Amino acid sequence: MEKEGRERSEYRRHADWVRATDDSKISLRIRITGTYHLNFTDLGLIPITAMTENERKDKIGNTDGNSSLKTIAGLTREFFDFCLKHTAFYSMVGLEEKYPDTQALLWKGIRSN
Repeated sequence: MEKEGRERSEYRRHADWVRATDDSKISLRIRITGTYHLNFTDLGLIPITAMTENERKDKIGNTDGNSSLKTIAGLTREFFDFCLKHTAFYSMVGLEEKYPDTQALLWKGIRSN
């Protein structure tokens, strides 16, 4: 049942992303292993004792909050440098080599180095 729920959720996220970026010239969807939505906030940095292990896993995943925020910040900065400063960006393979905890899922309009 849990697997079916995850698959249904992933299908919905993918469909939402495609619809939201359909008219965009540039889009990039990346999955960071072990993270959830709340990793994109400072919640990932709260002390481990501030919530139970299950609450932590359900809200921020099983990754280290500090390292996931560093990955998010680096990717965001490099993506905006590409969009605004017209720098080269990674190939899908290059991105996954520099950030081994990532998986590039959707890639549109990005020239890579």
